[in-house]
Amino acid sequence: MLRRLCDWVLTISTQAQVRLTTAQAILRLSTMTEPPAVPAPFDDDAGALAWLESHEGNFLALLRAAEAAGWDELVWQLVDSFWPWFLRRHPYELWSAAHEIGLAAARCVGNESAVRQMLLSGAIGLNAAGRMKDALRWYGEVCDAARDAGDLRDEGQALLGLGSCHHDAGMPEQARPFLTRAIALWRSCGYPRGVALANIVLGEIDLADDPRRAMDAFAEARADLLEVDDSFDAARALVLQGHACVRTGDVEGGIREMTTGLASLADAGSTRWRARALELLGAAHHDKGDTATARGYYQQAEQLYAVMRPADAERVRDLSAGLARLLTRPSAADVAGLHGEGPRG
Repeated sequence: MLRRLCDWVLTISTQAQVRLTTAQAILRLSTMTEPPAVPAPFDDDAGALAWLESHEGNFLALLRAAEAAGWDELVWQLVDSFWPWFLRRHPYELWSAAHEIGLAAARCVGNESAVRQMLLSGAIGLNAAGRMKDALRWYGEVCDAARDAGDLRDEGQALLGLGSCHHDAGMPEQARPFLTRAIALWRSCGYPRGVALANIVLGEIDLADDPRRAMDAFAEARADLLEVDDSFDAARALVLQGHACVRTGDVEGGIREMTTGLASLADAGSTRWRARALELLGAAHHDKGDTATARGYYQQAEQLYAVMRPADAERVRDLSAGLARLLTRPSAADVAGLHGEGPRG
């Protein structure tokens, strides 16, 4: 009965993975020799994400039961198939615990491709959760293993991860060489989606000193991502493109682009990137003097951050509180009136 349950979950979650994150499902699809035995109980992206959510609470227990039974090949496949849930909703504790189990299982069966997959997808979660040292170690392992195996795509993924870690840690100049090397590898093996993802990070680095250059990088990345039917990452690029547009002085144009990107991210069910888009929209409205609207966006961002990144929630809460003080502060005319300098009746 346990094996039938595990097989059933894997069958349905794989169909969700293929629908929601097609580019990442390549390894899982390579292990399938026949069509799914059970049809998916959903027919759209929202339904696929809702199905994964409905099994989140039992997922770790299921993995541990399969691990105890010695079904190592099944274990790493289950972890891999739940990637859309990790990517869109960022349950960091489950993400890390599941990938540690999946990595051990992949190593037990000697599946080097699966080992690299577990290390790569696990490292993304470690870095997002603030465990940069662990993420750097996992990415480093992938980089060495992929180079030994001659797998340019996985090596590029590891380099992208190393660059992202250094960028997130506030070390942009250390990040650049990793990103440019990843782009060179991916161009040599024909992986345009990877090139676009690396260009997004390079654009974020350029934002501080050259927002126009950053805007061009985001626009190019978005076009490339739409070309390969990656609407989720294209929406991320559009939000950042809008933010760069604001930084160049076109606040209204930037707000329009960020609003469009936010709608796409909401449809995709992305928690972290919705929060970031809302925060950037709050900053844009603050720049144009619309304090009340800015505070509303900050409050929405805070609510999303609170379930996954408490430090970011606290930071945005402080921004919102600062705007609240501005909204309740007496106007210049009121202050003048208190000192007998206002208009006389």
